[in-house]
Amino acid sequence: VIGNENSDVFFGHSGPMYSLKFSPDGNRLASGGGDALVSLWDVSSMTCQATVARRTKFIRSVSFTHDSRLVATASEDDGVDIADAVTGAKIGLLKLMTEEKSRIRDWMGNGGVGGGADEVAFHPKAYVLACARGFDPPGVPNGPVQTPQITVARLALG
Repeated sequence: VIGNENSDVFFGHSGPMYSLKFSPDGNRLASGGGDALVSLWDVSSMTCQATVARRTKFIRSVSFTHDSRLVATASEDDGVDIADAVTGAKIGLLKLMTEEKSRIRDWMGNGGVGGGADEVAFHPKAYVLACARGFDPPGVPNGPVQTPQITVARLALG
């Protein structure tokens, strides 16, 4: 049996946490929660060094790049937020819906179901991000049938 005599408890969100990931270099921990925030922790001190606060819906998933430089954030908000893993500064937004699909969704009054993602994962050796999500097909807003999708994108970093 593994004991917990070497464990500590840290608080960093105002509600439940849904996602935790250590950076590949072991220096950072990202936590995502029901408060729509991503906290970026320094592992050696276990203090929150930065917060990503650009999402409005709960954080479903977080993932670090292979070199621990970037963190991706998935929620039901449109797109996947890409941030600097140390400062939380915005690097970009990976859109998962075309403008046409977004207009159709809004026209149908299905604005609550966005082009977000349920899960994100970076490739272990490249700036490639995989995103998984279920998407309500046009004409079936909030229906029981969802089309599972995997989007794979190579990030172009300048």
